[in-house]
Amino acid sequence: MIIEKTILSFFRFRLESIETFSQYPESVQNKQLTDLIRAAYRTEWGRKYDYASMRSYADFASRVPVQDYEDIKKDIQRMMQGTPDILW
Repeated sequence: MIIEKTILSFFRFRLESIETFSQYPESVQNKQLTDLIRAAYRTEWGRKYDYASMRSYADFASRVPVQDYEDIKKDIQRMMQGTPDILW
């Protein structure tokens, strides 16, 4: 029991986060997407798809096409060669 209490106190913050995720999944996911878009708006892709003006998932979905590895292979190769701020 002592070990369980210690573990629970140590991970209390994480458990609260998980509870929030399960109670408000759409809000949590929208915030995560907003944070990712904000982190990427200065990248090449961010400029290409105008991340700076995106405010919702609908904006993201309507502007950024679904792509597979072959579609972005050249960008990945450029990143591997050291070119910064292409993708995030």
